[in-house]
Parts: sequence; C-alpha cells; structure tokens
Amino acid sequence: MMEVIIKEKRKDPLFNRVVVEGIVVHAGEKTPERKQLLGVLSKELSHDANLIVVRKLLPKFGDPESSFVAHVYENEKDMKDYEPEHLFKRVKSDGKEKEATREEGQEEAR
Repeated sequence: MMEVIIKEKRKDPLFNRVVVEGIVVHAGEKTPERKQLLGVLSKELSHDANLIVVRKLLPKFGDPESSFVAHVYENEKDMKDYEPEHLFKRVKSDGKEKEATREEGQEEAR
C-alpha cells in the first residue's frame, strides 16, 4: 500500500498555484507511476486530479521511498500556460511510449 506524507504546502501567487512537496512510501512495491500518485494526491488534497501536475518523482536508492514535487492549480488555463507539455504526455502514456521505443530500438539493432 502506498502512503503519501506531505512535508510542505506553499502558495505560489505569481503562478496561481500551490506547490506540494512530500514523500511517497511504497514498501514492498515498485516506484509508483505518476498517474497513481495523482490519484492519491487528489484524494489527500480534495482536489481534481486533472488540475495537479507531478513535476518530480525521485526514488531513493535502497529505500522504499520516493520524494515528489507537485503543482496544484485552481484552473486549467493557468496549468496549460505554465507547465510544459511533456509532463502531460508522461501521465497519459503510463510508460507505454518508452516500452514501444525500446522494442523498436531492439528490432533496429538486429
């Protein structure tokens, strides 16, 4: 079971968002995907998952913990204006894009 510990929440009025930093404890499991973390954060923060962007998800070597930084927006317009497009693609692909690229690379190497 994944547990989220929020260490810091701070308002960023310039970009109209809240920056959330914390730790995900995932004992006995692999590092959670961004999509899984979004679901847990939306429940924890009582906010729409579509308005949360996971900026960083960094696993600690040898520990069942990962640190994260997420931005929580009030509206979609601000989120689209300030966040890079590749972060939205990471959540949609769920790693399938990387697997396909690896398979294509292996086939080309043969």
